[in-house]
Amino acid sequence: ADNGLVGIGDIDTRRLTRLLREKGAQNGCIMAGDVDEAEAIRRAPEDPRWYYFSGRLLAIRGTDLAAAGERLRAALAVDPSYAPGHLRLADVLARQGELAAAAAAYRRALELDASLAKAHQGLGQVLLLQGETAAALEALERARELAPGDGSVWAALAQVRLRSGSPARSRTWARAAH
Repeated sequence: ADNGLVGIGDIDTRRLTRLLREKGAQNGCIMAGDVDEAEAIRRAPEDPRWYYFSGRLLAIRGTDLAAAGERLRAALAVDPSYAPGHLRLADVLARQGELAAAAAAYRRALELDASLAKAHQGLGQVLLLQGETAAALEALERARELAPGDGSVWAALAQVRLRSGSPARSRTWARAAH
């Protein structure tokens, strides 16, 4: 922080602006230098976010999904009602091919917070993989209602329409995704 000013680098400001516009104020943390996760957890053991952020980073990197799942489960052990933890655990489980467990975790996230568009989207994508096209379409339609500007939702809807035999509608939604 030169001259008493704090700067943040390597951030997609357009994505951040869109997130704040769509979701409002967000909780988070900014750390500098070497972060000691164990020390952070020792200082605030009742806060699931340390485990959550650690698991989220591992999941984003994609190098150790098992460890990511463990960290996210640790967050949920601290606070079982932490909807983002269920959402991101579901994402990890889906990436590991554990579709039934992923669907259950998405559903739990939605029980806790029905406004999580990404949970509806993830559930829809898992249901599509399980061959439940009608249920997948319903979940993805809800995701589209909650996040109409999210191109990934439109792309997922296009996949469902293509699989359900509506190629014309699929092309329309695929164009909306871009």
